[in-house]
Amino acid sequence: MLPIGNQKVYIVTYVTKFMAKKYSTNIEVMELKSKLQNLNEAYQKVLHWYFSFPNEELSLTDLANNLSISKTTANRIVTMLEKEGFL
Repeated sequence: MLPIGNQKVYIVTYVTKFMAKKYSTNIEVMELKSKLQNLNEAYQKVLHWYFSFPNEELSLTDLANNLSISKTTANRIVTMLEKEGFL
């Protein structure tokens, strides 16, 4: 039955410990997916930079500032590229 006029509808939920844990896990999964997506975008930015300017030397800070990514992310990506033998 739908409310008519100015009637208020209240929805009451009961959250168990199991449900709260499951919800928390879903949030953690979404946060992890978001971090991985951001890292992938930053990885692509760094690769694009190196292919666009292959002979230009720059510091990690300059790389991060030029690409608008954090220095930590830039360091993580440069380390990955070194391990892959790209740098």
